[in-house]
Amino acid sequence: MSGKKLSRLNFIDVARSYAIVLALFSHAMLAFGGFAALGDDALKVKVFTRTATPLFVFMFGMMLELVYARKAQENGLPTVVRRLILRSAQCYLGYQLTVIAGVIGDHMSLREATRAMLFMDSAVFGNILRLYSVAMLLAIPIIWIRCRTGSLSLVMMLFAIWLGNTILDQYSGVPLGRMDALAGILLGTGSTLDGPSVWHGMTFVFAGMLVAASLHNWKEAGLKPFNYTLLAMATVCITIVAWLAADVSLAGVIRRFANYQYRSHNHIGYYAVGLIACAVTLFVLSRIIPLHGKMPDWTRVPLSFSRSSLLSYSLGNIILSLFPASMASQSVSGAVLSSVAFLVLLLLLVSSRHLEAGYRWASLVRFEPGTGRRLLRLPDSG
Repeated sequence: MSGKKLSRLNFIDVARSYAIVLALFSHAMLAFGGFAALGDDALKVKVFTRTATPLFVFMFGMMLELVYARKAQENGLPTVVRRLILRSAQCYLGYQLTVIAGVIGDHMSLREATRAMLFMDSAVFGNILRLYSVAMLLAIPIIWIRCRTGSLSLVMMLFAIWLGNTILDQYSGVPLGRMDALAGILLGTGSTLDGPSVWHGMTFVFAGMLVAASLHNWKEAGLKPFNYTLLAMATVCITIVAWLAADVSLAGVIRRFANYQYRSHNHIGYYAVGLIACAVTLFVLSRIIPLHGKMPDWTRVPLSFSRSSLLSYSLGNIILSLFPASMASQSVSGAVLSSVAFLVLLLLLVSSRHLEAGYRWASLVRFEPGTGRRLLRLPDSG
């Protein structure tokens, strides 16, 4: 067994795949009419599916720390800058294609699609790719700060988000003219309700980086630092939830988390409950997934979402956006079966070795300065 295989934390791969499954299942239930058919009972399902976005963005933060920040510390920031810019462009391309698919599926007009591409409106699905495309660029100065000041800077940046929210909150619900939608998408302010904004969404990114920082010496120290960090994060969030529950009850907090109210307003309750869900999910998976060695061969297909996360999420949302609303099922069972079948077929498609190889090639290319028209090339090493 090679050292390279041992250096991979299996439960993180499982967590990434699980987050994508949750997100795409939620979108499929919307596309196939499952939540509409469930009526008020849909909230019972959304309590779980609503955790998909927090976990998905949280895992992105973990990857920034474990992959990009580590490489920047070892080889210098320039070694990751081009990669982050390329990934940002890929995320934006995935978002654009999702928007175009929404026009073809008759979910939005051409004018709405144009506004969505300029971050002045939202797509039917895949809006997290919009956040990613900006967050990838923000990651460059964030990693620069992280490498020079240590993990404490992540705590300070988390604090800065919610300190800044006290200023932004003064403009919540206040129309900002032509910049209203853009301000809502980027900063979570104005009269446009569209969460998580880029500003507030970085809460999950910084928290993911902070938790991942406790895993750098996991071979020697085990998972104790990781567990303690999860516990500290969960304790802070539970305190926030308890404070909110004192006003509206615990059931009220959970209901507002599930019904989109907290998310649309970029309310701190959305981030607190979301991070609790991340902590519980990662702790459970870290206990049941083998820490060392390769995963069984049968897991190759289920974990294809993790290996090709951008491709899986983008392709899934593009396909769902192509389905016209008129195709939505009127029954819960029909919608659930359609959603599960969609996920199975997408898994089989993404796990295709030819598609996976092509995606890996596209993900590894990087910009080569000074080569004129030869803009892209494969790196010298994998």
